[in-house]
Amino acid sequence: METIYDHNPTPEEIHYVGLDLPGAIKCAHLTSPDGHCANIASLYHFRKNKQKMDEYIEKIKDADFKWSVQYSNYHYARESDRIQ
Repeated sequence: METIYDHNPTPEEIHYVGLDLPGAIKCAHLTSPDGHCANIASLYHFRKNKQKMDEYIEKIKDADFKWSVQYSNYHYARESDRIQ
């Protein structure tokens, strides 16, 4: 299963995605296939690569979770980090 670690994230990127928080790896949604796609999408958001971000969002099968990931990557980001 592809994970964020297959994309060579930096420590700063791991922090941005939130995988360095205590207990983060134990969260079920972070270890499911959809969770891995969400993490990778957030990684590409941080890298300001909208095409790759959208590619991984589209791979999320759970419709509600997909909407949540889309919303958070497009709306919750700091103004300076938003992808136009």
